[in-house]
Amino acid sequence: MLFDNNYGFDMNLIEASSNSSNILSPYESFLRGNSFKDLYDSYKNYTYMKLKPTNNKEKLLFEIMSLCFIVNDLNLYLDLNSNDKEAFNLFTKYIEEEKALQEKYVKEYGPLTLDEVKNTYNWLGDMPWESTRGDIYV
Repeated sequence: MLFDNNYGFDMNLIEASSNSSNILSPYESFLRGNSFKDLYDSYKNYTYMKLKPTNNKEKLLFEIMSLCFIVNDLNLYLDLNSNDKEAFNLFTKYIEEEKALQEKYVKEYGPLTLDEVKNTYNWLGDMPWESTRGDIYV
């Protein structure tokens, strides 16, 4: 597994979309800052930091952020390449996965956005983007 603890990511989010695809996985896309294999140039010899969630809440939030990133990146790509069926299929697949994970997060941990607040204006404790221990970049 990718992580040392039992909070590993869904392998569908980590593995590349397909071996022949130029589109990276949501996980890799989020860490790199773009979703395409041939569009990443590191600054000097620096590399991006791997994130290691320490609990299920952090893991779920990171998966949601990864999917949100790739959906937005594919949306921009499809604005210019609307005939790319593979990209469109991944785009719709990732939208559904993101929705499902957001629903799971809201059910287990509370709202992520204002439109998910139902009965009261209460974030149920910590803001979802704030870590209880300071940061998740370990």
